[in-house]
Amino acid sequence: MGTEQQQLQQLAQLYGIETSYHDIKGQQQQAGPDVLFAVLRCLGLEVENSGDVHNALRECKVERWQQCLEPVYAFFAGETPALAVRLSAEQVNEMADCKLELETGEVKNWETRLSELPEEQSAEVEGSSYVLKKLELPPLPLGYHHFTLTFSSASWETMVISAPERMYTLADSEKERIWGLFIPLYALRSADNWGVGDFSDMETLMQWAQKQGGGLVGTLPLLSTYLGQPFDPSPYAPVSKLFWNELYLDVARAPELEQCPAAQQLIQSPGFQEELEKLRNGDL
Repeated sequence: MGTEQQQLQQLAQLYGIETSYHDIKGQQQQAGPDVLFAVLRCLGLEVENSGDVHNALRECKVERWQQCLEPVYAFFAGETPALAVRLSAEQVNEMADCKLELETGEVKNWETRLSELPEEQSAEVEGSSYVLKKLELPPLPLGYHHFTLTFSSASWETMVISAPERMYTLADSEKERIWGLFIPLYALRSADNWGVGDFSDMETLMQWAQKQGGGLVGTLPLLSTYLGQPFDPSPYAPVSKLFWNELYLDVARAPELEQCPAAQQLIQSPGFQEELEKLRNGDL
């Protein structure tokens, strides 16, 4: 593999693109340059040739090292939650305030001297020095938590997920018996969804079931499918097990919608609203 191809592969991987897969016969299939260029452009990069890739790779490395915290960290229960923290040479000697907000509402605050954190890696990027350090958090209960790291020059926030190692079973319940509901998510209807049930509808149903004393809500697999024609709508025949089905997103609650006037204008347009009414009032 030549240098240009290696750089293209590296850029794709930095953007979370799977550059190869194993087919049903166990043979590795590699994504070609045209495919990688197309996917990168879909992600917003202006890349047409190897020169563009070189520049984008350089910019990506700079942005990555300037990003102190990842948007999300995930750990299994029992693991020591240690966050990878990227710092510039100027930031290493600072004191930092740490704030951990647990899903339960409990808040923990403490200070840490960044220079005393264990160093995992160092790098020189575009003439600037950076280090990667590990910041250990207190033991976490299961749930979605938020962490904020603040020092003189910046403040960074991230989500920290503490996940169970296995699914919940009846043996974990304090009750002898529990009951619940099962419904395909697409069959849930509400005044606000776009013709099929979405995750907000599922949240509402779960809250209702809990108030009635229910202990679980089940549905069909929610993995990705082709939404164009022709397609196989079966939830048991996903096109990938790596992604959720965007069909079930509640677009109105997506944070990105507030930052996209074009999308807001499209949604409020008469033609779009007319189509929404047809979908909401039509049969599945």
